[in-house]
Amino acid sequence: MATRYYIDAGVNCVFIEHAGEFVRGEGPANLAEILRDPAFRPGMNFFRDCSSTTLPTEFGYEYFARTKEQSMGAIEKEIGAVKMAWLVNGAHDFTIIHQMSVSSRLTTAGVQRRPFRGIESAFNWLELPADYQIRFPAIAVSRRQLAAHAAAY
Repeated sequence: MATRYYIDAGVNCVFIEHAGEFVRGEGPANLAEILRDPAFRPGMNFFRDCSSTTLPTEFGYEYFARTKEQSMGAIEKEIGAVKMAWLVNGAHDFTIIHQMSVSSRLTTAGVQRRPFRGIESAFNWLELPADYQIRFPAIAVSRRQLAAHAAAY
C-alpha cells in the first residue's frame, strides 16, 4: 500500500493517508516509522485517512483483542495519551475501527480511537481549525521498490 504522512507540530497532529490495499501489520509499521521521524513528539494526535482503501475483513474485535498488545503495546507507550481519528469510507470500515476502539478502551496508554465518515467531525474532535489544509508530500516510489513489492506477491 502507498502511505504518506505529514507532521504539523503547530497543530500537534500527525496526518496519515492510505491508498491501495491496507494489509495486516501496516498500521504498526507506519507508526514505528513516524516514531523515528525527528519532527514527531509524544502526545501528538493522529488523523488517519483510510477513505481511499478498505480495511481487511479479518480485522474485528477478536482480532484486535488478541493481537493489539504485541503489535501496538510498545508503540502506544511511546506516543502517549493521544487521539486517533480514522476517516473511513463506509459502514464496514467504520465498524472495524469502532471494534478496535472498544477492544483497546481499557489500555493503560490512554490512546483514544474513533472512526469518522466526515473530515469536519474528525477535525472537530481533534480540535483542528475547520479550514485546516493537510499538506501531504508527494509519494515517491523507486522502480526498485516497485519491483521488490511485486516480487513479494
